[in-house]
Amino acid sequence: MKLGMFCSNRCPGDLILTAYDWARAVRRRSDLTIVSGFHTVIEKDVLEILLAGTCPIVVVPARSVASMRIPAAWKPHLATDRLRIESPFPASARRITKRNALLRNEYVAGMVDEILIIHASADGHLEQQCVGWLREGKKVSALSGEQNQRLWEMGVEVWDVL
Repeated sequence: MKLGMFCSNRCPGDLILTAYDWARAVRRRSDLTIVSGFHTVIEKDVLEILLAGTCPIVVVPARSVASMRIPAAWKPHLATDRLRIESPFPASARRITKRNALLRNEYVAGMVDEILIIHASADGHLEQQCVGWLREGKKVSALSGEQNQRLWEMGVEVWDVL
């Protein structure tokens, strides 16, 4: 199963800890491929935890990969095909923009079986995208935590960590 993972830039502390627990719980699952931009601080932290495991990972930056510098920590995982980098953007898209981030999120949502939201800020872009994904019939879940109550009221399912 491919799982798209997203988190807003601002994330409450208890959901950060829950995200770390989630990443530790799934990092050794070979049946679960985690797909994300791994752009926000929390997404980057989750990636670091996932890299300590064995689950397949797909990084989708909100820019071209043509001139992208590959972090040294990624290289051994790229060499074993456990980690892939994929981008829908042309070589001319050298910088991450808000528009590209939104397009990237849609690209990720289109390639996965399910979407996991660590946290989506109220009335933010990610929350608006969740509404659209729900309308499209995508399965969208959010980590357990009272700050995600708004998402559940919209129809997002609760993803319990363990």
